[in-house]
Amino acid sequence: MKALITAAGLGTRLGNLTQNTNKCLLEIGGKPLLRHTVDMLKKLGISDIYIVVGHCAGLIEKEFEGEVTFLHNRQYSSTSLLSSVVLGKDHLVGSDFIVMTGDSLMHPKIMGSFLEEPGQVLASVELKACDEEDFKAIIKNDKIVAMSKEIPLHQASGEFTAMVRVPKEASMAFFEETEKFIQDGGTKKYIADIVMFLQNRNFEVRPVYTNGLPRIEIDFPQDLERAREIYKQF
Repeated sequence: MKALITAAGLGTRLGNLTQNTNKCLLEIGGKPLLRHTVDMLKKLGISDIYIVVGHCAGLIEKEFEGEVTFLHNRQYSSTSLLSSVVLGKDHLVGSDFIVMTGDSLMHPKIMGSFLEEPGQVLASVELKACDEEDFKAIIKNDKIVAMSKEIPLHQASGEFTAMVRVPKEASMAFFEETEKFIQDGGTKKYIADIVMFLQNRNFEVRPVYTNGLPRIEIDFPQDLERAREIYKQF
């Protein structure tokens, strides 16, 4: 199992907090946010870790030098998340891998549950009443049938938490679809869009539930403060 973490973005919604640093390096519980994720992966036996860097890349490289492989998104300030994801192609095709964003804090048991069902496309979902900002998912018969921000709130089963596991059998299809979106100018496409297109290639997409365990994606200053409180529950 390998892991790809995207950590190239500017983090502009955090204002001055990310002017001179990457939001993945903001401190939670006495260490950088991304350090929690990398340490968690290692404890689960995943040591082949790739981090896509861009904004303040040197700071991330200094923190994780010798521990991970860095992939550089030179156009991070003008391209979509998928331009970071596609950089993992040469390293991940033919392997089982997890792809996730570097701005999330989650309980270790959430990540651990991703290792329990080999051979399937899995997406992490928090069952909840969603708001407009959430990337929503519709689940039927324990299968994810749709994921989008545009899903009406009353139809949403919960929030897709931007973490996916791709089995080696689907690895090539995953990157082929990613490349198609980029070539078509899909600047507003996300990892969830790629995962949904895998269904067109006969790969079922199944949810892995957070089961009430604490997690949060950090986009705004208030999210950072909440994350620091959530960490106390770990």
